[in-house]
Amino acid sequence: MNDTQSTWKPDKNLPAKKRFDLLIKALPEIKEKHLRSLRNNLNNRIKSFKDESSFGRKAPELQLSHPLYDFLSGECEKLLQEVQKELRTRKSDNFNDDDQD
Repeated sequence: MNDTQSTWKPDKNLPAKKRFDLLIKALPEIKEKHLRSLRNNLNNRIKSFKDESSFGRKAPELQLSHPLYDFLSGECEKLLQEVQKELRTRKSDNFNDDDQD
C-alpha cells in the first residue's frame, strides 16, 4: 500500500454530489491515518446534524476547503459506512498478511 495518498483534497469548484462520488472512489487510495481522521470528522458532523434536529442548534457551516463541505446528513452517514468498511478491509488484509509469515 505504498501508493496511497496522504489525504484527499477536493476540488472546491465541484458540486457536493460529484465530490462525494470522487471521495467514495478514492477511499482505497487514502492512507489509513487520514481515513481514521475522516471517520472522526464524519462522526462529529453527523452528531452536529442530530443536535440540530434534536435541540435546534444549527450545525456549524464548514469552510469551503473542508472535505465534508456542503455534504448532507445522509451523505455523511453513507460515507461513514464506506470509510468503516474500508478500514475493516485493511485491518483484515493486514491480519491475513500476518498469518502467512
